[in-house]
Amino acid sequence: MAREKNTDILFGNHKKCFIKEYGRVVYPEDKTSLLELINKKGLYSEISSVSYPKLNSRILKGQIDKEVIDLVRIEKAFRLSLREI
Repeated sequence: MAREKNTDILFGNHKKCFIKEYGRVVYPEDKTSLLELINKKGLYSEISSVSYPKLNSRILKGQIDKEVIDLVRIEKAFRLSLREI
């Protein structure tokens, strides 16, 4: 409905809903090749124990090798927040 009306706020009787679109990184189920590539590129020590939030940020900002980005999928996701009117 929000997309149809080209808006990011929907109003109800008692609350308004804010909708924010953002990029969400989706990793392959088998992360072996991703971890091997990260290690080969010398990134593992920076993000060891893999810190997915740090890796997500770099992927979404394009601040990491394209080979790593090619192993994941970026989906659109939405974050909602409600406030009293």
